[in-house]
Parts: sequence; C-alpha cells; structure tokens
Amino acid sequence: MQSTCRSRPFRIDPILPTAGGGNISCMYRTRQTTITPRASASPPGHSTGRKCMNMAASNTEPGTRADSKSTVPAPVLLPGISEYADLRRDGYAYVDKTREFGHLLDTGKFLFLARPRRFGKTLMLSTIECMYQGHLPIVRGPDGQPVRPMPKVPDEQLFTGLVWEDEFAISPRHPVIRLDMSHVTGQDVAQLEQSLKLHIAEHALLWYERGYDPGVEMRYLLDSTSYPHAPQNMLAALLQSLRRRSNDPVVLVDEYDTPLLSLARLNPAEIEPYLNLFRDFFRVFKQCEGLLHKVLVTGITRRAYGDQFSALNNLVDCTWRPDLGSVCGFTEEDLDRPPLSTFIETAAAGLAQSTNALRTALRDHYNGYRFDRRGLSTAVYNPWSLCRTLSDLRVPELREEIRELGLPAHWSESGVAKILVDRLRLHAARVDSSLLRGQAELDVDLFSNKSSSLKSLMLQSGYLTYLPAEDTRPARLG
Repeated sequence: MQSTCRSRPFRIDPILPTAGGGNISCMYRTRQTTITPRASASPPGHSTGRKCMNMAASNTEPGTRADSKSTVPAPVLLPGISEYADLRRDGYAYVDKTREFGHLLDTGKFLFLARPRRFGKTLMLSTIECMYQGHLPIVRGPDGQPVRPMPKVPDEQLFTGLVWEDEFAISPRHPVIRLDMSHVTGQDVAQLEQSLKLHIAEHALLWYERGYDPGVEMRYLLDSTSYPHAPQNMLAALLQSLRRRSNDPVVLVDEYDTPLLSLARLNPAEIEPYLNLFRDFFRVFKQCEGLLHKVLVTGITRRAYGDQFSALNNLVDCTWRPDLGSVCGFTEEDLDRPPLSTFIETAAAGLAQSTNALRTALRDHYNGYRFDRRGLSTAVYNPWSLCRTLSDLRVPELREEIRELGLPAHWSESGVAKILVDRLRLHAARVDSSLLRGQAELDVDLFSNKSSSLKSLMLQSGYLTYLPAEDTRPARLG
C-alpha cells in the first residue's frame, strides 16, 4: 500500500560535535555540557578487512579492585577493534547485536545498508562472517607446504552467551568472502582495475591457505597484474570453486563507495569510465546469483555518483527501514545491560556523580540518530563516541579534563568526509540558517535515489538525522 506520508514534511535535526556529529569550519562548538560533580571454530579468522569501530572490554586489568571485599579484574574499554573473532579469542566483552544482524539477514538475499562512518559497519560484517562460517584457520602457506594453524576460536566459544548461540549450533556453514573496497585505490581507471584484481587475488590466496581450491592459477594470485581478465572474472572463478566444495558462498562488501567518493573533483563525463568499472564488477553478483547464498553491501552513501547498482537491480535497500534502525549503534537498552552498564557505573563513580546524571550527559551528547524517514525508530548512540569517552573516563588526567571542559566530540575529531567538505565549499550559500538551527523541513521525495542535494549528503554522512514533524523540541547543535 502506498504510504501517505510522502508529501509530509520532516524536520532534520543536526547531529553535530557533541551528539556524534562533526566540526565543519568554525560553525560549531566542539564541547558543550560540562560535568558537575555530585555533592558528598571453523571460524573465519584471517581477513583482509581493516579499521572501523568497536566496543571491547578486556577482563584482565591487573590490580584493580572492584569492591572493598575482593579483587576482581575490572574490564578495560578498547575502542577500535573490528575483528569479531579477535574479540572472542582474547576474552573481550562484546555488545550483543547478533539478534539485529540476524533480522537484517532475514530481510532478503541481496542487501544494502548505509550508515555514517564510525558506526560499526566493519565489526558487523566481521561478526556476520563468523555467523556464517565460524573461524577458519590457515593450514598451508602460498607454497603449499603445511603450516602450524593459527589460533582458532572454537565454535562453542564464538557465540557463547549471545542471542546467536543456539542458531549458530544448528545453522549450515557458508564460505564467506569479505571485501573491503577501501583497499581499492588508484589515480585512474587502469590503476583501480589492477587494485581490484589484487584485492580479489588476496582473498583467493586466503582460501588457498585455508585448504580450498581458489579456482585461479597460483601464478595469478602471486602476481595479479598478469591476470588477463577483468577482476570480476577472478571473483566469479573463486565463487564457483567454493560452491563446488561447500555450500553457497556469502559475499560481504565493506565501504563499497570509498573508491568513488575520492573522485568528486571529476565532471560527469570524466567519471563515467570509473562508474562503468564498478558497474561491471558488481554485475558479477547477479550473474552468479544461482551460486550465492547472500550478498550484503555497506557504505556511507546510498548512491555514489550514479547508480552503479543498476546491474544489481534486486538489491534491497535497508538503510531507512524502521525495524532495522538499531542494527548499528547502541540503544538505551544496550546501555542498561553489561558490559556498557558496568563501564558507565565505573565512570560515574570516578566523577563522583550519579549514574543517572552521567547517562543524561551521554544521551545529550551522543544519542539521537534515527535511521528511518519518519523519525520514529529507536534513537541510537554513536558507538565510537560513546566508547571512546567511557575509555577516557578511566584515565584520571582525561577524567579531570572532561570534568572541566565537558564530554569530547570524538566522532567529529576523528575526521570529516572529504566529499562533504568539498560540497560545503561549493554550495556554501545553501547552508542556510534554518538548516544550522535544525529547523529545515524536507520532503521525503528529496531522498530518492536521484537526489544529490547537500542536505541528503549531510544526512547520510551522519551530520543530520530525522526527527518526526510533531517533535517541537529545539534541535541540538554543536
């Protein structure tokens, strides 16, 4: 049934430095509220993925007293770990999002999800990788000789105590290829194509080291520049080979838009050859549809310079689905439960402040993202900002700085999307006062796939979020 809210205006609420957003030029303050003290397995192991955010807590901080009666190791918050198997192997705590991930995977066979940077997309894909194939060890080197297997996370340890524990025990395994398109770089189309070949060759070599036939001659894996065909041909050969030996493969694509976001300087005529390269590459997923169990593509923008997914027209865009609004980011319920509740209680004690007071400050600064067009889905915290701040509050010197200056804007201080900076410079006149005050009203049609507006880009990049039109509270700035 056609939605009746298409013509209804929605307010856009800036989520800027203190609420997880960024410091653009000199428009916004980077600190806001001050803290006032209160008186008185067969798992997927090795991966070519990188970076991203995560909340991890080790259970091994020596000499820390949890209470006056016994010495109990206190957890250590370590933002920045993005490999799920590493978290489980090394005994770090994990904020369980496997229920949400499972719900996302049930949505369809070919899926797309956009979220701002530092929202845990890489950790999500790493977790899903383990959900499908466990943790696979390396058993031989590129020369074919046996090697001592890398430490393997036992299947029973991967999801113990998590929602996915029972499902993992009964689910069939699927081999996973997890691509990270941020590794694909180049100054021209030829360099990008060679970089794509190298990235696919690295994954094919990884599966060879796991004991599988990669479907590509070893000489091409060791020297991908000599491969005479397109990169998608190498990927198709790997998929076909994995399917012959195992169940239908799963393909996870991280940061699909990164190679294209760096091309903002080009005009439409110049950029078309680049788009054709990636259209041809992504077309392999449709061509191999019968071989595949699942494809999940993630990035920051829903459309990066044209519709490169035109070759994959059955991709289900889950970006603005209300029921998937909390698939990335932390909810209030996540903060109510360990391990986050433990970190917050410890931080509040260090500030001589009540837990409720600290929760309020954290909510004002880092919560408020809504990933649905009506602005009615569950509001979530930016996980990078929240975890970095809780980690800082464990350090006495940083705790005193936060007490004096207020909660930091870790998300904005970690970088700004270059494409957004370029667009702001180009369209400075369009950044009107109503947008900065959070009072801009945007029709839902503005965010169709064809929209390239500045406001749409700011929304997708995480500098704006939806609020329902009925919400008359003033927008949070800075």
